[in-house]
Amino acid sequence: MPVGDLDVVAATVPRPVEVHRVPDLAHTLRRQPGAASLRGYQGELRGPVDPEVLATVVGWCRRVSGVPSPS
Repeated sequence: MPVGDLDVVAATVPRPVEVHRVPDLAHTLRRQPGAASLRGYQGELRGPVDPEVLATVVGWCRRVSGVPSPS
């Protein structure tokens, strides 16, 4: 999704929306600096999901579910 579309989503969805822009994030939830490419996708799939994305999603899940963070 182009970064500009995030503003459209936030303005259009009739419910509360959180928008997070993670630089160089590909649709595989991993960072791929520069232009997206098949070669880049093949390499990045061997690695873990981006830690910032993972922390953001886990934090959101905890907030909406009421599950506290581990101490």
